[in-house]
Amino acid sequence: MRVHTVFFDFGRTLVDVPYSASEIWLEIMNEAGLKVDPGLLKRALEAADSTFLPQVYDYKGKMPKFWILYDAFVIDKLGLSDPEGKLAGTVEKRFQEPKWFHLYPETREVLESLKSDGYNMGLISGNTDDLLRQLDQLDLAKYFTTVTYSQEARAEKPNPAIYRLALKRAGCRPDGAVHVGDWYEGDVIGARGVGITPILIDRENKRPETNCLRITDLRQLKDVMTDL
Repeated sequence: MRVHTVFFDFGRTLVDVPYSASEIWLEIMNEAGLKVDPGLLKRALEAADSTFLPQVYDYKGKMPKFWILYDAFVIDKLGLSDPEGKLAGTVEKRFQEPKWFHLYPETREVLESLKSDGYNMGLISGNTDDLLRQLDQLDLAKYFTTVTYSQEARAEKPNPAIYRLALKRAGCRPDGAVHVGDWYEGDVIGARGVGITPILIDRENKRPETNCLRITDLRQLKDVMTDL
């Protein structure tokens, strides 16, 4: 069956995410004139992750509240005073800035080309509602007929549930779709598990010998799909 639907992962597939959460926190704290020990921050973030991330599915539609609670927890672990929550609010707003992520140089060109050729495109991302804001900030939403992410699917990659939900929304059979992603265990194994053809994007050429289709640049995608 000819491929007519192309699913993409988001982070590190279409969008570069060059900064860690710790690096962003340190920059925000430095700009606020607050000196924070990196080791203490690392432990605070790990504690916040273990406390809050298991609850994230229950905050669909309420992610600003989730992040305020998360940030307040980290601030407390850092031993900083924030009785009115102003610092937590500042951190939450700063993390929403698009400066922390950006498109790979070829992303828009490839999406435009696929759209022009009549492909249906969808996103399958291990993300939260934050993804919808990021798509708007990057002016990418217009390219995708479906957007499926872990928080709403209540499933993380490679759980087949998130891929099956994406297929259902796209009205697509697995053999009519490919999924492009950078994470072998989540994107390749997950897609393959439901019958979608996986394509690994290996920008740093770390997996030159792998058991799936592989590209190092999104501009190679259409050439790879010609034989499917």
